[in-house]
Amino acid sequence: MTFIRQYTDASYPVFQKEECVEDAVKLLLHSRLYAAPVLDGKQFLAMASLHELQAGLNEAEDSSSLKVSHLHFRSSVVLDIREHLLDSISRIADDTLPVIAVTGDDGGYEGVVLRDELFRDVASVFNLLGDEFTLELEVPSMGVKISEIVQSIEKNDAMVLSFGARAPEPDAAGMVITFRVHTSSLYRLVKNLEKYGYLIGYHTPYSGEGRDELRDKALEFMRYIDM
Repeated sequence: MTFIRQYTDASYPVFQKEECVEDAVKLLLHSRLYAAPVLDGKQFLAMASLHELQAGLNEAEDSSSLKVSHLHFRSSVVLDIREHLLDSISRIADDTLPVIAVTGDDGGYEGVVLRDELFRDVASVFNLLGDEFTLELEVPSMGVKISEIVQSIEKNDAMVLSFGARAPEPDAAGMVITFRVHTSSLYRLVKNLEKYGYLIGYHTPYSGEGRDELRDKALEFMRYIDM
């Protein structure tokens, strides 16, 4: 199972709310980090970005006495350590900070997760990082059975690894279903699906596969013309 717990880094630098902003900025610059959590003891308060900390210093009359608690930080996403990876994606998609705070069973701070690592693992779950192929079918928005399409694909010695569909527009007659498939012959799979009557909107470009067959057909046609 893929829970946020397995991505959580408990060693990531943090600030206590009473720390000096100058020290916080120095720590981020020295560590080459863009943001870090602000805590009150073990309770998470906010995610402080380097930009916000530096802006606070620039606006302060006495920067040497400015505490992290004196600043206001924008609201940020907080993940539960028990949360599943896929359930978290919809909430972190619009969060631009590279790190996200994680809290535990009692609401206490547990660590952070890296936003890019989560997205990369989602891509891995849906087989987007390997040599698999993409196949898009245009189908009616009503009455389509995914199981029948999967059966048609897999009876051609192909395996459906993942698929997804965008919700059709209210008045749309059709929609697009995208598959990630593993097959030894994408060319044959596409041609057979077309024979079954499926409308292929897109497929991963052939990398040499199918060219020999097309060449043979072209030569056969040329011989027919010569006759």
